[in-house]
Amino acid sequence: MIKKLLLFFGVLLAAIDFQAQDPRFMQFFNDPLYTNPALTGTFDGRYRFVGHYRNQWASVSRAFVTGGATLDAANVFNIKKLGAGIAIFNDVAGDGDFQRFSALLSLSYSLKLSADSTHNLIIGAQGGLNNYSINYNNFFFDDQYFGGRFNPNTPTAETFNTENSSAPLINSGIAYRFKPAHRTSITAGFAVHNLLQPYYGIMPNETFEDRRFSFHAMGQLPIHPGIDLMPGIRYMMQGPHRELLTGVNAKILLDSKPYRYRALYFGPWIRARDAAVFYAGFGYDAWRFGISYGYNTSSLQVASNNRGAWEISARYLIRHIMPKRINFKNCPEFL
Repeated sequence: MIKKLLLFFGVLLAAIDFQAQDPRFMQFFNDPLYTNPALTGTFDGRYRFVGHYRNQWASVSRAFVTGGATLDAANVFNIKKLGAGIAIFNDVAGDGDFQRFSALLSLSYSLKLSADSTHNLIIGAQGGLNNYSINYNNFFFDDQYFGGRFNPNTPTAETFNTENSSAPLINSGIAYRFKPAHRTSITAGFAVHNLLQPYYGIMPNETFEDRRFSFHAMGQLPIHPGIDLMPGIRYMMQGPHRELLTGVNAKILLDSKPYRYRALYFGPWIRARDAAVFYAGFGYDAWRFGISYGYNTSSLQVASNNRGAWEISARYLIRHIMPKRINFKNCPEFL
């Protein structure tokens, strides 16, 4: 087992070779499979469904729109240490409707670091396909200008490789989870996305997707019988780009009884030198809904009119699977 761990760490660290920027979600704590493959199946239950939608910079040009849906399971094949999931993500950006669609399979394996299972180390991997497409008909070129006038119906002499291409996608990650009590926990991890640096293949020049490296941590600490604090941080690096997101949510427990669970979530977040974000959420039985809005504070605020991005998320958790009922026939007493 030690040799396997050393091999995994070696592959993970060998990928750190700093060389286009991936879509991102502010609510990384509500989209675990996109944040880190090692978070697959790391929840208290059997099945987890997550949906996520993000709309960014609608006031600047055409909005950058990102959406995703995931399904993951814990204890796959009744193996307590094994998690598995599927995920799809779609991102559309800019006037050319540059689209990236990803379909992924995800696996994780948990290793107990303590006899009471309060400390766990999880390794995870994702594999799938990226599909890239662009609509060149939405672009305008200088040979469509005649005598100072622009005619969009004039054919252009510009040529391009293709409007559609696909490339394999592999992501990996590792996470540590400490959960000594029901309302006390911390999860921290490191992930590497785009290990193969997939090739777009639709631009005149060679364009590869840089590897993305991210560190994340999220905790939960009760400060009152009905109030928990949930601080978090995420730091990402991709090519020349860097992003630091940090903040804290407060969780107000309204009702903890089974099938009557109610909770409110809210808190401020800061994306360094870019935006101030406010998050609010509501837990209802097996559901959790979240919404966040970013107020742009960077130099782009002149064009964005201080409008950044808003996101919505929804999660549904199946904790237990009811056993199959066996029907018995009642025989008359006189037989």
